[in-house]
Amino acid sequence: MIKAIIFDFDGTLFDTERKKFKDIQKILLKHKLIVPKNDFINFIGRKRSDYIKMRFPLINEENLKNMTNEIRLEDLKNLEEIKLITGLKELLSYLKNENVTMGIVTGSSEKFVNGLLKINNLYNYFKFRI
Repeated sequence: MIKAIIFDFDGTLFDTERKKFKDIQKILLKHKLIVPKNDFINFIGRKRSDYIKMRFPLINEENLKNMTNEIRLEDLKNLEEIKLITGLKELLSYLKNENVTMGIVTGSSEKFVNGLLKINNLYNYFKFRI
């Protein structure tokens, strides 16, 4: 019998990558850096700062840090745009009924994760978030 499950957050529980990519495009455009839509495939699964460094290798660390902070703030806007992965609520309800302990591991900010969980009434399903 399974006693616990640890879920990755981005792309496993929520389809966050599309909004995060749009947020990167928006903030970088403010800095006159253009990210084409077809570069989404190169963004998936990467940390924002790693993606920006890969795409724009001449950016200095201070500017990178400032842009990354701006993007994190943008991430917290319009969380309702982010959709749950299909079938997730049913799976979580089943696991909860089976007394399986559930947790989340993520590189996303605590505010971002907790905001999405609360909007979708899923916050209490998870015992821990790392």
